[in-house]
Amino acid sequence: MMTGRGFYDANEVLAFLLELAALAVFAWWGFTRGVHVVFRLALGLGAPLSVRVS
Repeated sequence: MMTGRGFYDANEVLAFLLELAALAVFAWWGFTRGVHVVFRLALGLGAPLSVRVS
């Protein structure tokens, strides 16, 4: 059975994985929008970066 520290560690791992998943979704969204390659690259790289910074 997990004690207080075990729950804390599991929560930290879960939060990290959820954050990675959210950044991946923003990148996927950006790469699938727009017609021009430059615009898609800007959104695909810029959206996750702007979400991560803010």
